[in-house]
Amino acid sequence: MLGRSAGRLAGVVALVTGGASGIGRAVSGRLAREGARVAVADRDMSGAAATAKGLPRNCPPDHGAFQVDVADPKSVAGMVRGVQEHFGVPPVSWCPVPGSPATGCSWRWESGNSGKCWG
Repeated sequence: MLGRSAGRLAGVVALVTGGASGIGRAVSGRLAREGARVAVADRDMSGAAATAKGLPRNCPPDHGAFQVDVADPKSVAGMVRGVQEHFGVPPVSWCPVPGSPATGCSWRWESGNSGKCWG
């Protein structure tokens, strides 16, 4: 899909873990349609790359795919470094897999079933 968006998230770097398929892929698409530059992260690198490739194009650098095992703190730290190197800035929005032991956060469920990371 091609197309520019000046949506509500124009220029924001959003990190989506679990982005290779399912809900993570859908969230990645929604964020991109709102103008975000999306870092798609997953253990399945080929799936993450396919998701990133299929997202609407926004501002270069558009989107990126990153391999991560969210259960491994070193893998998470390496992925975050990779995101910062790719986009030149750290992610401002993070849509993580709930309950990841590597996030360094505790999870609290808020109304509407959206998880918030409180670190």
